Amino acid sequence: MTTPPPAAEHLLGISRHAYYLGLHQLGRDACERGARMELLPEMQSALMRNRVWYTRTFHEAFPGADDYLAIDVVPYRPYWVALNPSVAFHGSTMIAVVRQTNYRVDGWDYRMLEDGPEGAPPSWSPTAPLRNAASIVSFHLGVGAIQYDLPDPPYRRSDHPIHGPEDYRILPLGDGSYQLSGTVLDAADAGPPLARIGVCRYVPGAAQPLTPMIVPPEPFEGRNEKNWMPLEGCPGRFIYAAWEDGHAATVELDGDRWVVRSHAKAPPIARDLRGGSQAIRCCDLWLAIVHECVNLDSGRVYEHRFVAWDDELEMVGITDPFRFMREPGIEFAAGLAVCGHNPDWLVVSYGMRDREARVSTVPIRSVLKALRGPWEHRLAPFSDGGIAHAWL
Repeated sequence: MTTPPPAAEHLLGISRHAYYLGLHQLGRDACERGARMELLPEMQSALMRNRVWYTRTFHEAFPGADDYLAIDVVPYRPYWVALNPSVAFHGSTMIAVVRQTNYRVDGWDYRMLEDGPEGAPPSWSPTAPLRNAASIVSFHLGVGAIQYDLPDPPYRRSDHPIHGPEDYRILPLGDGSYQLSGTVLDAADAGPPLARIGVCRYVPGAAQPLTPMIVPPEPFEGRNEKNWMPLEGCPGRFIYAAWEDGHAATVELDGDRWVVRSHAKAPPIARDLRGGSQAIRCCDLWLAIVHECVNLDSGRVYEHRFVAWDDELEMVGITDPFRFMREPGIEFAAGLAVCGHNPDWLVVSYGMRDREARVSTVPIRSVLKALRGPWEHRLAPFSDGGIAHAWL
């Protein structure tokens, strides 16, 4: 595409000026309509940057959403932080797998915790190895939280400076065990040092609670692979991309390799969507939380959306972007589940500032009513057009 649609320049202008006039819904709608068009990359980037002014918080965007609950995790080692939890339910018990790590983010830079000489406090270094661990935290009604630190999953390691799987997603397998999938950079048999997805099984109470991790080569040679979204009830199968060559795509484990399959045509708004939570079954739809990354002069900003697909993986609804934090910054939602003791509610788990692990709840009805059509001609909320009535 060499020229933008005639309305695009006007939408960009509205996205700038509406903020100063206090017309925030107008500015928000201009950004959303532009996101549904085929735009030049620089114009799309400008709209996304302007959109940050208008993005609402999770509680503003979804009426009835509850306050967050911090997941208190005993540090794996002193000064380590917990972040990016993923959640599932076993009956009324909520199971969270929480990443722990030794880094912090300063602006655009990562600083890793490095042990000092004997008796000296540790220091933060940009060149020290980045290390990952994970803990299972179970929330039992009337009992409270129980923490279990996972052992390192069995796989042959390289000397890559990033150690261990990152940002597990947890998926119940129906027999009391769980699929865990995460990003791996230090698998010795994986070839060049690219991010790949590793999969293993967690069996609570077993002598060896983690099965050996399978880390196949990336399905497209030379790509870093992160944030695939496991499909509930489909072990070894993931939403690979909301947009892959103009279509939604899944990936499925076939022995020791990944097989990518193309599905329904994807709308332009899907181009910048990146994975987040699991894709769960909700009201006969696949429902997930995705994220978009906006690069501002002050640093990266992460914003999220709920997305709904039908059984053919045609995108049928998408919410406006939202943030968990009031101030723009780094946040990441890695978990979504229907609440085990109240099936009218969703539980969302997320990390904030790469140093906090939290969960919030939201009525399913509130999320469904906020879905809009993903194509330009269906921008109005579904609740206005009648299409959501079959779900509510």
